[in-house]
Amino acid sequence: MQNFHAPQSRIHVIARAILLQDDKIVLCRVKGEEKFFLPGGHVENGETIKQALLRELEEEIGSYDYQLIAFAGVCEGIFSGEKDALQQEVNLLFEVHMSGGQIISKEDHIEFISMDRAALEECEIMPTGIKEGMLEWLDHKMPFFREFQE
Repeated sequence: MQNFHAPQSRIHVIARAILLQDDKIVLCRVKGEEKFFLPGGHVENGETIKQALLRELEEEIGSYDYQLIAFAGVCEGIFSGEKDALQQEVNLLFEVHMSGGQIISKEDHIEFISMDRAALEECEIMPTGIKEGMLEWLDHKMPFFREFQE
């Protein structure tokens, strides 16, 4: 692997899945928390976005027949992170289909919940703005761009 220069500031690039299984949307949350997020994670140096997404799904959920269907959109934001330092992230979303049975988390601190499209309306999904973009994608299959600042 090649060496990469360290950036002056860190922008987090995150690959996330609008994960569909049997007409249900699969969301993730930290156990005991109410806020949800989409499965996926950070893109590492030297890794493509697609490679990162498939690696993260495998790490979080396990080996399934993941089918990356299409690019869905971007959600970019700036928010307070650790020690009140501002943090910036760019979330790249893809529609992914999976087959298989019940999803059991491979990571002890997170759990996966499957729900239908109507139930998404009542959920708080982080980061802010990602839910509206995801709903737009599910309804119209039109790529979206959302910005947020917290």
